[in-house]
Amino acid sequence: MMEEIDRFQVPPVNSEMQPLDPAATTTSEADSELREVESVPINYKPSPLQVKIEKQRELARKGSAKNGTASSPVNQQPKKNNVMARTRLVVPNKGYSSLDQSPDEKPLVALDTDSDDDFDMSRYSSSGYSSAEQINQDLNIQLLKDGYRLDEIPDDEDLDLIPPKSVNPTCCHGAMVVAEARSADDSSLTRRCAIMRLTDFTLERFLEVRRQNAAAVLILIPQNLSTISDDVIQSFMITESEALKMEMLMPVYVVPEDEQLLYMYAEVKHAAATKSASILIRVLHSMISTTAFQILVNNNSPIKAITDSSIITLEGVLPGVTEDAPTIVITAHYDSFGLAPWMSYGADSNGSGVTILVELARLFQRLYSDPRNKAPFHLLFSLTGGGKYNYIGTKRWLAENMDHAESSLLHDNVAFVLCLDSLGSGDELFFHVSRPPKPGTPLFSFIQHLEYLISSRFPWVKFGTVHKKINLQESTLAWEHECYGIKHIPAFTLSHLQDPKSERRGSILDTMSQVDIRKLKRNTVVVAEALVRYMYNLSDKLMDTEPQNTLLLNSLEQEFRRHLQQVYRHTFRQAHRDPDITFFDQMKQPVMMYRVKPAAFDLFLGGCIAGYLGFVYFAIQVCSTLDDETCIHNAPCDQFGTVDSIRFYLQNFGYVYMRFKAVLKNKQ
Repeated sequence: MMEEIDRFQVPPVNSEMQPLDPAATTTSEADSELREVESVPINYKPSPLQVKIEKQRELARKGSAKNGTASSPVNQQPKKNNVMARTRLVVPNKGYSSLDQSPDEKPLVALDTDSDDDFDMSRYSSSGYSSAEQINQDLNIQLLKDGYRLDEIPDDEDLDLIPPKSVNPTCCHGAMVVAEARSADDSSLTRRCAIMRLTDFTLERFLEVRRQNAAAVLILIPQNLSTISDDVIQSFMITESEALKMEMLMPVYVVPEDEQLLYMYAEVKHAAATKSASILIRVLHSMISTTAFQILVNNNSPIKAITDSSIITLEGVLPGVTEDAPTIVITAHYDSFGLAPWMSYGADSNGSGVTILVELARLFQRLYSDPRNKAPFHLLFSLTGGGKYNYIGTKRWLAENMDHAESSLLHDNVAFVLCLDSLGSGDELFFHVSRPPKPGTPLFSFIQHLEYLISSRFPWVKFGTVHKKINLQESTLAWEHECYGIKHIPAFTLSHLQDPKSERRGSILDTMSQVDIRKLKRNTVVVAEALVRYMYNLSDKLMDTEPQNTLLLNSLEQEFRRHLQQVYRHTFRQAHRDPDITFFDQMKQPVMMYRVKPAAFDLFLGGCIAGYLGFVYFAIQVCSTLDDETCIHNAPCDQFGTVDSIRFYLQNFGYVYMRFKAVLKNKQ
């Protein structure tokens, strides 16, 4: 998307354009002067092709004025309303669609040509409308040669487009951490590593840890999430979603729980809970009895960007009765996303959509295997990559089919595109569209079948239609069907999620514990039977049994080749200079944990050793000044006081030390 946005941003240049009113019926000099007076200045630099077109139109106007004709040469100028003149620049089906633009705005779309060929001005006569008609024909030829499609002019009202705005790209980085482990409840986390369990990772606590400039955050994830309450999981997903939107230098590490990590967590939690209010007692306690844990994360090799990343898209076809039959496209993306990429499984978003798509391919392959049961529709199945990264795989696949493959089914009559996303849980089904379907269209008919089926067979399931405009001001598209909507292909997304920014669409807790197999089967029945009702124009209940157990696939391509025809594997590689998204290696980093004493304990231990050595040195100095023999023989042998006893032992200690020193000297 960023490449497309940048391509249509034109630097502001002060220039003026003189809009010609297409409703004018005369081309007199007075009208020409009136147009010059009412010219509207805009910040726009005309392209070379537009300069040529203006010159040709000027010749046509002069010719029509000379011959007294009363027709406008070219009816392609912007209209003027009662409020203000608005300039509308149209680029049909090349990049974004046409966008309305006010005079005080910067131009977003410019009509330009990729060819440097000049128009031959001598080819045109000065006979008014005939010259304008020739100019229009040559203009169409020139645009077709440059790759523009002129068969239909897109309308921004049909797409409900909002003009794009610039996007600030962000990137990730690696960090080396050496810090003491502390509980998230600790009052001092500056340059410490905060340890959190699933219940501790709340938005308020995470913001507090970030405010205190912690060195890192270590999150412990349970091995079994089925025992965790839904409220805790929901709170974690919300915090995870908000953390992914923040720009911060503090690294966040996620590890599965084990006995040693839980023991460390219990120790730091107990240390934070038993802290005394007195600073002196707290320091003495930490100097003697406290045991700390040090976290070390060291990269043996630097983290590098992956320059040869590729995105793979699979497609397969079940042909209908006739070659010119309309096409129904069923698509889903197979990526996962979360706080830790290597722990992101995406069971519901979008493993459930992939599962339903493969099951639909299996069911319709059995139906289409008999030529008598073929429906008057082609079925095109597509598994796209890069769905969590602004649907890069879908965009590349669409560009390849629309711009290069003339024999693609997307060039022919497409009934609608069904996008499957997050259908593994919940008792709601939402029909997401960019524009409400009109009565009489295939999309409207399919919605009627879907709504009737849900209300008759599954009345407890909530069904609703959600209309959301395609907002190009956002850095990412909300749903996959918006990629098709920009190309004027009717599409919609079916999901149990109502909000496209739901935290459940990208979380490391999106595992099989969040998927209800019964609801996944139910949604498969709903989609399959609604498709069959529409394709065969049936009103009676077709399928009474639910499909088999959900297929666990080792290879999606193998399953496609088993059930579909014309299976292709599309590999899209990103540009090396300006890629759409950059991936980095080393998703896993070893985290080493050491059980250590705090730095204050070293001071305490050093003081004890210094005191002991000082006591020994003082004892030696005192005893060396006394007569060793006298001290020994005059010592009381039976009973003596405390002072005499201490002196006796000190003197003997000095005597023994001197004898030991003499022995060592003799040996040398």
